[in-house]
Amino acid sequence: MKVLIVDDAPTVRSLVKTTLEGMGITVLGASNGKEALDMARREAFTLIISDINMP
Repeated sequence: MKVLIVDDAPTVRSLVKTTLEGMGITVLGASNGKEALDMARREAFTLIISDINMP
């Protein structure tokens, strides 16, 4: 399973990443929507978790 975490807050990305990696899940992070879209175009993700209140 590969998950993309999208959040402009580094602490939130880190917390979610650490939690999911502890379950054996591969996690990548993006700090904004453009970065997330670029990553999603290059790789397939099982799940994308996104903050809805980003600049």
